[in-house]
Order: sequence, then structure tokens, then C-alpha cells
Amino acid sequence: MRFMGGISACALACMALVVVAPPAHADVSGISAWVISGATGAPDPSAVSENQIQFGIGFADSGGGPDVRFNGLSFGYAVTGEGRTVASGSWPGGSGVTYVSGGTAPSRYIHAVDLRDLSAGTTYTISVWAIDHGTNFTNSLQVTTLTRITVPGPPSGVAAAAAETAATVRWSAPSSTGGAAITGYTAMASPGGLTCSSSSTSCSISSLAPSITYTFTVVATNSAGNGAPSSPSAALTMPALAAQAKKPEATPGSATSTAPVSQSEASAAPATDLGTLDPSVDTIDGELAITRAGGLFRLRVDTNSPDTPFTVTARRPGAKVLKWSLDTKATGAVAFSTKRDLSGYTVRLRMEGQTLDVVTIPVDRTS
Repeated sequence: MRFMGGISACALACMALVVVAPPAHADVSGISAWVISGATGAPDPSAVSENQIQFGIGFADSGGGPDVRFNGLSFGYAVTGEGRTVASGSWPGGSGVTYVSGGTAPSRYIHAVDLRDLSAGTTYTISVWAIDHGTNFTNSLQVTTLTRITVPGPPSGVAAAAAETAATVRWSAPSSTGGAAITGYTAMASPGGLTCSSSSTSCSISSLAPSITYTFTVVATNSAGNGAPSSPSAALTMPALAAQAKKPEATPGSATSTAPVSQSEASAAPATDLGTLDPSVDTIDGELAITRAGGLFRLRVDTNSPDTPFTVTARRPGAKVLKWSLDTKATGAVAFSTKRDLSGYTVRLRMEGQTLDVVTIPVDRTS
């Protein structure tokens, strides 16, 4: 019994040695507030958004270990801005508050507050206070929420000037950028929807159709997206179809034709349809029409294969071969005139080695 009793006494003594002491007491020596990224995170200004602020409340103490107990402590906060008190809160003293130092916050963390539904681009003052055994401590912090970014406003003063098959569009920057830098502009032609883009306040839209009337609108873009389109420009009518053919090329055994002349020259006298269509080579890919006005022959090519090179070849027995190289551009049409007498010629429209249309011009018996 004495043996067993000795063991019990030793066990009790050993147990007494491992009893954990209560947290050391310390007096408050300061209080602080800081913007945080989470409940116990380090200071992080990126935690501020357009409508939300997270902040922490912490204390400096007069001494003690990692775990410190404050007796008779009460603390709280108030957030002001927008001309009013936005939020407030307090925690009364009592049996004591124990907290643990955490992270790399300026002071030992004890409480976090998450404020939402704030106004964008507004400065708020966060005031914190503590009372420890009748001694008051205060501190404050100013935080500005981020400016709300929206799409930019519409550009203004849109105007356009024509040059052959292109139009140069100019405009003024919008009065509102939406809170972020404008990264670019897009101008659009109507009808057709052709566009051009620019980081400045002008750009050129190409491949517009001759004799068509267009209006133009411009949209500004920032990091939030595309803004509303501008008011349309004044109507702009593109110039009539101009001569697009190159000077005829000489082929072996052929002579070089005279240079093409302008459409205005070709329309100086009433035009007369010439030639007959050979139905055996008629295709949907291209059509050749030839008219005569005074001493000029006008040739027009219409195709459903825009931006494709074409050739027009004219042959007559005993005469030299004439050849034109053409590009219909994006409009699918091109016209040109020549002073070369094409009476009695057979004229072929060809694309990539294929004959698309043939027109035979009768001999002019009156000349």
C-alpha cells in the first residue's frame, strides 16, 4: 500500500508541474486600424474595391507573451464619409479579452470589419478607440474606394471625306472616359458595316462602293468595354465608278492599245449597247458589257468574285491582240474606256484561265 501510495503522490506532483498558466496580463499602449485582405492578413490596399473595405483593429501592449489578456478593456470603431456616419460598432469589457499576435499586421490582431455597399471613388475615415482601465486610446485611417469604371461616352463631331473608294473618318474624343483610359476607337460605315480601327481620332475605311451614300458612326472602347455609338455623320456619297483598268499589255504579235480614258469622257455622248452574248460560255461568275459613246468604247465587268484578278482580251482576224488586266476590288465591279476602235473584235472576259463571258462587237459600217 505504501508502494502504491508513493506512486500516486509522485503522479500528482508530476501533473502539477504541467498545468498551463493563464495568459499574461498587459496594459494597452496603443490601438491601430489597417486595411487587410482577410481576417488576419497583412496590410493590403488592393482589398479596397469600388464598394467594399475590409479593415482590422489591433492593439499594442506594454508587455506579455504571444497570448495576452486585457482585463477591463472595451473598444470600437466608427466609419464616416459621404457626410454621415456609415458604420460603427463596439465591444464592452468584462471577463477579459484574449488575443493572439498574427501575420505581419502593424499591431496584434483582435477584430476584423467588412464594410459593403459603399460609394465608389469616395474617401472614408476609419476611427478606432479603446478604453483600458479608464485610459483612452484612439487612432484613425483614411481609405478611398476605387473609382467605378464604366464604358466611355459616345464620340462627337463625326465627319467623313471621300477619296476614290475610301473615306477618311474623323471625330472628337467623348466627354466621359468612363473612369479609365480609352484604348481605341472603331468607325463603321452604313450601309454595309465596313469598319476601321484606330487609337487616335481618325481612320480610313476602304472598299466602299462607288455612287453609294454612306453615314459613319464611331464607338470608343476602354477596359470596361465598348461605349455607345456616336451620332451619325452627315451623309457622304462616294464618287462614281472610276477607270480601274491598267494600260493594255502587248502580247506576241500584238500592238499596244491607247491608254484608257476616264468615265466622264466615255459618257460625253449617248451610249449604245454593242455585241452579242455567246450563251455557251455565259457563267454566273462574271459578265462583260460593252457600250459605245461617240469615239469611245466603254467596258464594264461585274463579278461575284471580288478582289480577284481578271483579264479582258480582244481579238479580230488580221488585227493585233489587245489585252487588259483588271482588278474588281471589293465592289465586284470595274469599268474603263478606250479610244481603240473595237469594231469587229471578239472580246473575252477571263479569270484564272477560264472564259466567263464573250461579246462580239459588230463592224461599224458607217465609219
